[in-house]
Amino acid sequence: MVDQIDPDIREFRDFTLFDIFNKKGFIYLIMSINNDPISHKDISVSIDNKELNFVKKYEKNNKEPILIFTYAYSDKKDVDVNIKYKLIDRTFIANFISSEKKGFLALTTLFKNDYVYFLTYYNYYMKQGVDHFYMYYNGKITQQIKDRMNFPNVTLIEWDFRYWNGRETHKWGHHAQVGQLSDAIYRFGKDNYDYMVFNDMDEYFYIDNYTLTEYIRKFPRIATFGFCNIWSKLINNTITIQTSSQILIGSKKRYKYQSKNIYKLNNIKLIGIHEPYSFFKRTGSITNLKMYHFYSWNKNRTVNENWKKINFTY
Repeated sequence: MVDQIDPDIREFRDFTLFDIFNKKGFIYLIMSINNDPISHKDISVSIDNKELNFVKKYEKNNKEPILIFTYAYSDKKDVDVNIKYKLIDRTFIANFISSEKKGFLALTTLFKNDYVYFLTYYNYYMKQGVDHFYMYYNGKITQQIKDRMNFPNVTLIEWDFRYWNGRETHKWGHHAQVGQLSDAIYRFGKDNYDYMVFNDMDEYFYIDNYTLTEYIRKFPRIATFGFCNIWSKLINNTITIQTSSQILIGSKKRYKYQSKNIYKLNNIKLIGIHEPYSFFKRTGSITNLKMYHFYSWNKNRTVNENWKKINFTY
């Protein structure tokens, strides 16, 4: 399955409309904050010339900003939604998204050139118990990308928005990824799965003697499972991790420094790239888990570590 968007008409000067969809009695607007968050009083959202009742907003107004508005709408169908903001008047299709339960653990990521590593990533996280992969491509999807991700439990989403904002015109730098995080939570995550993995394609969550699903089920009240960054590399300098490989690792960093997470979806409200931001229900966290980050696969960075050889077996 490939879901495509047209980014050009989604620019409203003061915000980007990343996505709009119809789920569980609400029309969701997933939006950026270019400088200051817009007010729901300044935007008109209507269906068949009838303005919808605004219900709730979720706002994260900092270096990884996101804004979500919800409007009451009960019909379970794809629907044309008209949005007016200042002098801009546009209509979008809000696809109906079922809230039917689909599985226990889903995974999502925003990716670009690292799609070439997908098979290794897919095989690893399948063994960790992931039920479905929601893969957001930061660009125009090609046939080659479709072929790489042609699995029945992979949904490929075209997320063709600029990755960074220009600092001369925008208050905050982050753009595409923070939109992707919230879209995955509300469109594909909540009600459909219990938990969701958020990481990059060169990052491997690892728990000694447990798969991810086994470990999560041990702690049903925990809302955040935090994985601390460990710079890592393969000894033979390949990009294929076998079920038993020798790797070189550095020291485990403090949580929040390049960390990534698994969240209990019904508890979480908004997240940042490396840590949670707000909760509907805060029920505890475990934030000392290990993430092997094979930084040289996809990023041009220098890492200085006292390397240690270990056996990486799963």
